Amino acid sequence: MKYGHFRKIDFLTLAVVIPLLVIGLNFSFFGKQYFTRGNVFIRATLVTGVLGLMAWQIQTLVAIYLRKRFGARGRTTRRVIFALIFFIVLTTTIVSLIFIGYGTSHFLGFSMNITSYFGALVVAFIVNLAAVAMNEAMSGNEHPKNAELEAERLKRETLQTQLHSLQQQINPHFLFNSLNSLSSLIGDNAEEAEKFVAEMSKVYRYVLRYKDTAFTDLATELRFIQSYFHLLKTRFGDKVDIKVSVEESRMNYLLPPLTLQLLIENSIQHNAVLKENPLIIEIFTTGEDNAQLTIRNNIQAKGFKAPSNKIGLKNIDRRYKLMKLPSIAVEKTDHHFSVTLPLVKPEFLELGNQVS
Repeated sequence: MKYGHFRKIDFLTLAVVIPLLVIGLNFSFFGKQYFTRGNVFIRATLVTGVLGLMAWQIQTLVAIYLRKRFGARGRTTRRVIFALIFFIVLTTTIVSLIFIGYGTSHFLGFSMNITSYFGALVVAFIVNLAAVAMNEAMSGNEHPKNAELEAERLKRETLQTQLHSLQQQINPHFLFNSLNSLSSLIGDNAEEAEKFVAEMSKVYRYVLRYKDTAFTDLATELRFIQSYFHLLKTRFGDKVDIKVSVEESRMNYLLPPLTLQLLIENSIQHNAVLKENPLIIEIFTTGEDNAQLTIRNNIQAKGFKAPSNKIGLKNIDRRYKLMKLPSIAVEKTDHHFSVTLPLVKPEFLELGNQVS
């Protein structure tokens, strides 16, 4: 816990050290009279208490500086040495000021005595040494916790960077394919090209809106796919078809945005798209309680191996792993290729698990 720049340990030091210092100094100066004479006890405690608080404030600010300057565990020795040197100088100054002030003003009948002076110095040194030791001991206990928090922070930042990098791969990939389709329309059918641009703008707005988002709900993703499929129909006509059968109760479940677009694009890239044998892409809920989403297409081998930029399945699988979700399942038979995605319950975000 921190209070501004001060830590809990600094206030604990105040609660322990200042009373010991006040009692030790005044007993060295006044002896038993400090405890037996109420007037001496009250006035001497007030004076040394105020000076002690001032000294604590200065020492704490110095300790904060030293923690920042020599905060690494391997530099503890240097931090302790500098702290002790400063505290000895400050303590000697404070004790000397009290001694001289009491003596010259004959405060409460005090008379200068070199023995009481050195006694007060010894008390002050012991108390300050104890304060430094307590500070270092409690700081040492904080190191593992701080190290764990720092490691977790770095891990989360790394995860966010990796996820953002994967999401950024989608934009140029999607835009490149869309522009290729548009270029083929412009010369052949200007009216269709205009419609294509309108649909493309809707689709790309979705890409821009959700490109930095970890999750979207299934209903939103499916609406996007309907717009995206309009672009595909413009490109391929009756050579491709899509069938969606999703439980209404799962529409608020979550998945990484643009996942379906990547899988559909993957299907088209690796299969022949023929008018006599259309490529059929199916999207339907499966698994226990329909908590999974399967994307399946019929296999229609091309006469050549299509080049791959490795964006599709690897991107999706990596995103699920980065967000510590169950792995996707890929299945290939003689007739079908399918990918099954875990759907994430909405409560997942309420528990603070979203990677933004």
